[in-house]
Amino acid sequence: MYDRVRVLNERRGTGIYYDATVDVARVAVLNAPGTVRTRTVAATLLLDGAGFLVGVDVEPDARGRTVVMLGSHDKVARSVSVRVGVCTDHSNEVFEIRIAGARAAIRASEKNPYV
Repeated sequence: MYDRVRVLNERRGTGIYYDATVDVARVAVLNAPGTVRTRTVAATLLLDGAGFLVGVDVEPDARGRTVVMLGSHDKVARSVSVRVGVCTDHSNEVFEIRIAGARAAIRASEKNPYV
């Protein structure tokens, strides 16, 4: 027998955009090619020592989980379990992640040092 190695689906976030009116941060991953769907899923916010977002582990317990990184893994100091909105297409490719309560959760009203 051999051990099966599960390859981590890791993507690079291309930007983070904060809407102060509704206190939601949007982490951009890819440009959507067409129609997308948005659903709410479990996620883990990966934060640095100062509380800035370094990455998001989308559906960490799912077989097809996706990790979106803005910074490097060595900058992660702690993690927080939350629910996020995820925009995907029919193939479940992640295009955008929406984080509610972002001002307090990830210091979204301040410039993120990783983008």
